[in-house]
Amino acid sequence: MKKILAFLLVCLLVASFSIPVLAMGEEMTVKKAAVTVDGKIDEVWKQADRQKLTYVKNKVDMPDDSYAYVSALWNGNTIYFLFEITDDDPSFNSTVGDWKNDGIYLFIEELGTGGKPFTDGQFQFALIPKEDFSQFPRRGDANKMGAYEYAYEETGDGFVIEFSYTFLQTTLAAKAEIYADFQYNDCNDAKERTHNFGWSDVDDSAVNNADVWGTLILSADEIKAAAAPTTTAAPTTTAAPVTQAAPAASTPAVKTADAAVVIAALAAITAAGAIVLKRKH
Repeated sequence: MKKILAFLLVCLLVASFSIPVLAMGEEMTVKKAAVTVDGKIDEVWKQADRQKLTYVKNKVDMPDDSYAYVSALWNGNTIYFLFEITDDDPSFNSTVGDWKNDGIYLFIEELGTGGKPFTDGQFQFALIPKEDFSQFPRRGDANKMGAYEYAYEETGDGFVIEFSYTFLQTTLAAKAEIYADFQYNDCNDAKERTHNFGWSDVDDSAVNNADVWGTLILSADEIKAAAAPTTTAAPTTTAAPVTQAAPAASTPAVKTADAAVVIAALAAITAAGAIVLKRKH
């Protein structure tokens, strides 16, 4: 009996190790929202699940002045990513897409196959916030890759990066689980990677093993864009009527002939007066 139990236990152990374990790491809830990829943090991002890349994969202490956050949203057949990076000493001294530049490596797969990358539908994108330094994709078959959008903006103490990927081989729907991972390469001018932050991958094996990637869980919850405040139209101002000045009262002009008559009359009165006075004497 003991031998039978021991045999059954061994069979169970073998079976458990033979079942592939996919994306057993971090999870992120991805809500629905319409997003404009422009390198800016729009209002909808403030309601997204925002997570810090907390694993320092090169086994050094987490620095105080460099860190990264990731958020994700989805709409239609597209997933949108926002990366908020704090790094006041960025370095871009290596070649295009290389890990010895400061930047994000984004891993994503369409078909949920896991295993050794990069098989059909698995991609790695190098999102480096420097003109002409990014790579789409860095790894994976570009001929089987969906459309993407990319934008970034400097913030003074780091960068904001937005990236969207439209799935080509899979139709997205609520409750779908998408395997993905993110890492931030923090480098110096000597082309040394001083820090390597990860989201789900803890030991820098994501590039060789998709099973350590995390899971994006698509939610049916939809974030509505904030309605623009209703602007009350300013009352139409009717221009005050132009007031014409009242014509000044004019003294009728005295005609020359009339003046002569008046003068003659006055002279006659004066003369008459003189006559009267003379008669009183």
